[in-house]
Amino acid sequence: MTMIISSNALNYLAVVRRCLDLLAGDDAPAAAAMFSPTAVVHCPLGGVQTAAIYFEALASAPRRTAAQDERLFVSASGSRSVCAWLAREWQLSGGTRICLPCIDVFDFDEHGLIDQLTIFHDCAAFQQAGDDAYRNAQARLPVG
Repeated sequence: MTMIISSNALNYLAVVRRCLDLLAGDDAPAAAAMFSPTAVVHCPLGGVQTAAIYFEALASAPRRTAAQDERLFVSASGSRSVCAWLAREWQLSGGTRICLPCIDVFDFDEHGLIDQLTIFHDCAAFQQAGDDAYRNAQARLPVG
């Protein structure tokens, strides 16, 4: 069976790839520019907030490494969404390193800008690193 991917889906994939590359390079402000002015981020640590607030907080978050084993998926039904599965290693402020496997769902507006980002990840790695690690991560991502 051959699957045909629309040019819109290819554009969405390119935007997500660029956004992830910018984040891997610690360029949160440039990644934020790929979001619509009204975009929101749903984050397990920070709740629902504007993309602008989320990326400001992310810029001051603990050091992270490039994503590992990254996979991108587009909708077979033609929706304006891309899912990214990835594992990211973070170095916490105390020096502890944790690995967070996560799924990011990027939804696009009619202009091709990211309008919503929904992040799913298992917070167990924070909890295993100690109660303070989880609370400190939550404190860095204010609810908007």
